Amino acid sequence: MSSEQSDLAIATMENGIGATGGSSLLLTGLVTYVFCTGKLDFAIKQYRKLLVGTPGSTLAANNLAMLLIECKDDDSSRAEAHELVRTLANSNNTAHLDT
Repeated sequence: MSSEQSDLAIATMENGIGATGGSSLLLTGLVTYVFCTGKLDFAIKQYRKLLVGTPGSTLAANNLAMLLIECKDDDSSRAEAHELVRTLANSNNTAHLDT
C-alpha cells in the first residue's frame, strides 16, 4: 500500500471514529492498522486514547504495555507499562500471561 493510500485509510478510520463519538471498535481497528504499518508512536498515542475512553480495556492495556516495553527505552515508558500490567495481574487470559 502506498503512503498516500495508508494516509487515506487512517483519515477514513479517524473520520469514522469522530462520526461515531469515539467508537472503541473503530479505534481498536485504527490502532491495529497503524501498528502493522510500523507507525508505533502513533499506535501508542491511539492506545492511550482508547484507554481514556474505555479504561477497562485489557486488550488496550496489554498491547500498550507490550509496545512501550518493546519500542521505547526510557524509564517513564517502563513505569507506564508496569502500571498497565498491574491491572492484568489477576487475569486468566493466556494472552496476558506473557506481558
